[in-house]
Amino acid sequence: MNTNDVKKTPDLVEKLRHTLKDVAPEATVMVKECQQGDSMEAPVEVRITGTDAATLESIGNNVQDVLRHTPGATYINTDWHEEVLEAGVHVREEVANRLGLSNQMISQELAAGFEGLPATTAWKGSQSRRSTALDPAQRDNFRSVEDMYVTSPVTGTRSRWMPSQN
Repeated sequence: MNTNDVKKTPDLVEKLRHTLKDVAPEATVMVKECQQGDSMEAPVEVRITGTDAATLESIGNNVQDVLRHTPGATYINTDWHEEVLEAGVHVREEVANRLGLSNQMISQELAAGFEGLPATTAWKGSQSRRSTALDPAQRDNFRSVEDMYVTSPVTGTRSRWMPSQN
């Protein structure tokens, strides 16, 4: 956007930052002035790594709180978005090997049951849309993982991948 008065630009930038944030709260809107010359603002990134998700989220929230109270800090955000559900699968190696099933095959069968098998890709210009074949009943919940079937490449039969624990 071009302005006709350089002195009014900072006020317009501030107004747009607050207004646009309220208009589209789900969007990341960045409004800033074009910069020229020797002294320029530069982004700073704080990267926190580790293995415990709860600890990482807590530390990230603390860093964000500190930055929110730091003069001159704008566009404080995180790439920690929605939680992702995960399931751990414990394969009985001896049984899987007897059936000719590798960990990769079991993984692919389970992924297909929850994400669907790639069916086709449709293109509109440079944008692609992937279509998948999926039985909605299989994707009902994580409990249905126990009821999923895999096909043995040795026997060709489909059987429950995880026998009941009686």
